[in-house]
Amino acid sequence: MEATRETNSHAIPDLIHDALFIAIIGGAVTALFFLVLDSFQGAPYHTAAVMGAALLEGTAIGEASLSLDVAALYSRFHIFAFALLGIVLSFAIHQVERRADHPGRAMAAMILVVVASIFALIASLMPGALSQVGILPVAMALALAALCVAAYLTHEHRPARWRSLKEAAHLA
Repeated sequence: MEATRETNSHAIPDLIHDALFIAIIGGAVTALFFLVLDSFQGAPYHTAAVMGAALLEGTAIGEASLSLDVAALYSRFHIFAFALLGIVLSFAIHQVERRADHPGRAMAAMILVVVASIFALIASLMPGALSQVGILPVAMALALAALCVAAYLTHEHRPARWRSLKEAAHLA
């Protein structure tokens, strides 16, 4: 697949490949971040239960039934949401690569817009969830996921840039 990336191929398999990896990386990083954070606080799955209660049951956070069932339902939504995000972001990135004068800058700006949009969606679809979970942990999880997705995209779409970053970090 490296050879197709060098020539900027934008075939359907490339879009599917990127969508899958964006979804897996972004979703897994945020889920693992909150699983570790919640576990350290003595309440594994707390964040998923709070978000699930706010989204799926429409209950106020104070009266939410924080159960493992709600966390499991929210996890399904989380997987679906990141799969959809992966598809949209993959298509957009391939379009940027084909049309932008500075695709790296355009991709970085696009990722920032996506992170801001996720914040807005959480605030509108899950009222009170940000205050319950905390703005800082959500920002940290999204920033970490964005960095991981950006690293993947750099590796796949900008192999020369990836090599120079590895050399600068003395990892090559």
